[in-house]
Amino acid sequence: MRLDLSLTGGPSALSAPAGAFPLRIAHEAPGRLRLKLPWLARPDLDSETLARTVRQIRGVRSVRLNPAAASVIVTHDGTAATRARLLDGIGRLDPDQLRRPAPGGAAGDPRPRRSLAA
Repeated sequence: MRLDLSLTGGPSALSAPAGAFPLRIAHEAPGRLRLKLPWLARPDLDSETLARTVRQIRGVRSVRLNPAAASVIVTHDGTAATRARLLDGIGRLDPDQLRRPAPGGAAGDPRPRRSLAA
């Protein structure tokens, strides 16, 4: 699964892009952000896909997720441009696109799939 992280501009420190899902900066140091993502604690979230997607953002060095605390720690190159890309990219992620497929069905499809084997 590849998620679109197209960027149209950087958010300010206190606001997320229009249409974004909630995120909050819990702590920040040069080259490091700890973000609170309420949806990260969802049991159906594919955290590996989330981590892989965030790692693809230019300037990111490492990603550490803590679903129990609904937080993600990202280390990066420390530039303002990378910080803006991170906040914008993560803020635009749709948690529903990061769902693990349900057993017997596709992600987001509550109906079980029927086997074609007779």
